Amino acid sequence: MNRALVGAVLVAAMATISWDAEACSLSARPTLTKPEYSDEKLALAHKGDAQAMFEVAAGYREGRGVSIDYAKAYKWFNVAAERNGEARRLRDELKHCLTQAEVLEAEADSLLILMSARQ
Repeated sequence: MNRALVGAVLVAAMATISWDAEACSLSARPTLTKPEYSDEKLALAHKGDAQAMFEVAAGYREGRGVSIDYAKAYKWFNVAAERNGEARRLRDELKHCLTQAEVLEAEADSLLILMSARQ
């Protein structure tokens, strides 16, 4: 599956995404064993390490070791959500802090990450 196909699938789902800037409120910080983002964790996350995926996402969400970036946090929580209930919850919280376009791009990127990690 290539990026264009992933994008087409996600565009079809666009009607299900609601955006409300007023609804953007984040709960308590996620539980982390090693709270800082690092290039080493990012490399492990790209290889499919579930804990590294979660910690990269949390780093972007909290600005730990990297600048806060809710779209990147959403992307990595989305990848980690397959194996982690807390990642699903945190991803769903962040959805309200992003535009529809940001959510769609993050979901397309996360599908590409999952596909490459499985090869």
